[in-house]
Amino acid sequence: MVTCKLFVDDMNCTGCAARVRSVLLNTRGVVKVITNLDEHQAEVTYDEQRVSEAALREALKTTGFGTPGVPREFCDNTAAKT
Repeated sequence: MVTCKLFVDDMNCTGCAARVRSVLLNTRGVVKVITNLDEHQAEVTYDEQRVSEAALREALKTTGFGTPGVPREFCDNTAAKT
């Protein structure tokens, strides 16, 4: 499992945060999403064998949210505890 913080452009209200969370949770391979409206971030835990970071960005892009590149230091490639 990988946990990564995605910076999400245009996530400006609680409705937007809920939509971001919903879109990501409905993406194959995603197991957990925590949104932070104040920091415009979504912390996503996903199975890297089933979905890529690029696919997560594309899922958000198709719903109107931009996701600028994430420096690798914001990603943790360790096993997530569930």
